[in-house]
Amino acid sequence: AICCLVLFLSTLFVASFLGSPSINVVPIEVGPTEATALGAPLAAPRAARHAAIRPEHVVVGEGESEGASWRGTLRVVEPLGGETILHCDVAGATIRVKEHGFSPRAPGDDIALHAPREAIAFFDEDGRRIAGEAGA
Repeated sequence: AICCLVLFLSTLFVASFLGSPSINVVPIEVGPTEATALGAPLAAPRAARHAAIRPEHVVVGEGESEGASWRGTLRVVEPLGGETILHCDVAGATIRVKEHGFSPRAPGDDIALHAPREAIAFFDEDGRRIAGEAGA
């Protein structure tokens, strides 16, 4: 279960300041039949224009649950001792991933990323949290 302060954030502005590395903010495009985030389908509320996902909630690999799944290229590997921060290019945006321990991955690697639905917070066009949405 996702359990941290960001579960209760009311604005995208505040969410962007908490935590290190900072939260991933992904634009959402809402079409007539589905929403997409960085080109991938995402089950999002109709009013959602941004998805916010903490780096520790993004996992490397194919997702087996509903949520956001992308393929990208690893650009930077930042070893920090007890954890490693991965900076991945996905459709021109940077998605940060926090992994525990040392990562054997290298810049240039193709990488699959997944964020489970319960770890995603949705915000409207004014940056206000969409009520009733769990996650982030």
